[in-house]
Amino acid sequence: MFLWMRWPILLPLFVFLTGYFHYPKYPEVSSGTRVWNSCLTGQKWANRRVQSDFPNLPVFDPNFDDLGLSHVAKAAYLLQPSYLGTDPSKVVPPTFLGLIYFMFLSVSAIFYFLLAKIFGNLWAGVLQAILFLSPQIYQSLFTLDVYLVPFYSFCLFGLVVFSIAHLSGRKLVFFSFVGVFGIYLCELIRGSSWLTILALFPIIIFSNFSVTFFKAKCSSAQLRKRAIFCALLLVLCMGQKKFFLKSAGHPIWHSIHAGLMEFGGYIGKNHRLYPYFVPKAEVPEGAKERTTWNDYNEYEYAKSLDPKIQIYSAAYGKILGKDYIYFWKAYPVGMLGMHLRRIWNLLDWDIWTWGVDEHGTNPNLFISLFAKMSLLLISFASLLGSRWRDTLMSLALVAPLSLPGLLVFSSGGAYLVPIKVGIILFLFFNIGLFLPRLRKSKPLADSSLGWVTS
Repeated sequence: MFLWMRWPILLPLFVFLTGYFHYPKYPEVSSGTRVWNSCLTGQKWANRRVQSDFPNLPVFDPNFDDLGLSHVAKAAYLLQPSYLGTDPSKVVPPTFLGLIYFMFLSVSAIFYFLLAKIFGNLWAGVLQAILFLSPQIYQSLFTLDVYLVPFYSFCLFGLVVFSIAHLSGRKLVFFSFVGVFGIYLCELIRGSSWLTILALFPIIIFSNFSVTFFKAKCSSAQLRKRAIFCALLLVLCMGQKKFFLKSAGHPIWHSIHAGLMEFGGYIGKNHRLYPYFVPKAEVPEGAKERTTWNDYNEYEYAKSLDPKIQIYSAAYGKILGKDYIYFWKAYPVGMLGMHLRRIWNLLDWDIWTWGVDEHGTNPNLFISLFAKMSLLLISFASLLGSRWRDTLMSLALVAPLSLPGLLVFSSGGAYLVPIKVGIILFLFFNIGLFLPRLRKSKPLADSSLGWVTS
């Protein structure tokens, strides 16, 4: 038996050490804007917290403060007050890096536990190795970006489901709370992380089947009540975001509107956006061509309509939301085509050859086509089998990971890592439904596919 099967933390630790030495100076030698701005925001909050005012505190541009990691950064600065007032672009506090790596190692242990419960020890180790040794996983980790955080949320959601289906008493309360609160913390770091909780809805609606699917040790009524309670608990936690910060990131209309330029288009002199599907005859002369989005375009457009507009305010979101709906009314075919194009992009589960910094379609066209066609073929074959309900339930569990790509942006490497991991697990699960040889490894539970089977 492989060593990591007995000590599952060893594999993510190996990935961590490999990546650490591969990117030993990342924050200092790269642009690292997300890290820097997050540290600046954390520094700003830490200074308020200790009621100190340092003369060398960097000047903040409220239009570019990236709040994605601000809460982690704030914790780092509070733990290391000697860094207050320093410029994070030159010195990133070690505590900041430590918190990021601790998150990865902790969730990795949960991830292995869940995989072992579903597929057994052997295939859990194989899957974790395949995923964690992929460039997009360890590059996302060591470029200190936030794209892995929804994947963490996905693992914590799995912990919630395992808890409500298999535990009782104090263990149920403790582990379900850990999972829900962990998802909430992920949301503070990366907006859209909470979407994983949407997978509770099919469990609530189809509780009778869910009891069988998860081999639950409770009745369908109990499973439904527990799922509803966890969903309400997360909603309650989400309502406390303003206690920590006015905004944990871009408001939803900002991101959705920015996604209009995912496949390019034009920007007029009045900062008006003209996505690629707008006929050229309707694009004014002098408009500048763009190949992808830029967050600042949204602010410029809103400011052209209201010079006093505050970025990320309710009025700001209302302007962008109204303009987005306009495109649906004026160009319904174009908007539908844009979303179908996104769906096609999302079918690509390649996480090994597509660089994290690349925007656009997968440059490895043959590999991309193979990934998409194999996904469609296996999904179709699974739906035709006798256990098609299992296929639909497994699809419902990973589908929420696709919403950011479907609604906002589907052309990127690291941005799509969570949904790609979800698709790979979906594929592996459904292959196991009709290929018995993949189920020879004895799982921890008493069934062929662990605690997730019918």
